[in-house]
Amino acid sequence: MTGLALDSLFANAQRRALEMTGPMLAAYLKAEIGGPLVARVTNVRFANTVTRWARGGKPNRYALNRMQLVATLLLVLEESFDDPSGAARWLTVDNPSLGFRAPIDALAEGAFAEVFAVARDCAIRFGGPQ
Repeated sequence: MTGLALDSLFANAQRRALEMTGPMLAAYLKAEIGGPLVARVTNVRFANTVTRWARGGKPNRYALNRMQLVATLLLVLEESFDDPSGAARWLTVDNPSLGFRAPIDALAEGAFAEVFAVARDCAIRFGGPQ
C-alpha cells in the first residue's frame, strides 16, 4: 500500500468517526471491543457509563475525543484484516512495538501517537484494504 493510499484510509476513517454522535460511537465501540475496554480508554470508572452513552447519554468532551480516536483506529484496522474480529483482537494483544503493552493499555495511558504509528506500520505490513 502506498503512503498516499494509507493517508487516504486514515483520513476516511477519521471522517467517519467524526461524523458519529457520542451515542453512535459508544454503541459502535461497545459492540467491537466491549464496554469495559471503552470505559478503560475513556477513563470512566464503570462500563455501565458506556452503556448509558450508547443509549443516548452525552459523554463529556474528553471521552468523546478518545472514542473518536479509537473508532478511527478500529476503522483503519478493520480494513487491514481479513478476519472481522482481527482489529479488536489487535487492540488487546501485547505488542512488542509498544514495549509489550496491549494497544488498548497504551491508548488508556494517552499514547495515541505511538499506537497510531504502530497501527500504520501494521496496515502497511498487511497491505491495507483487502
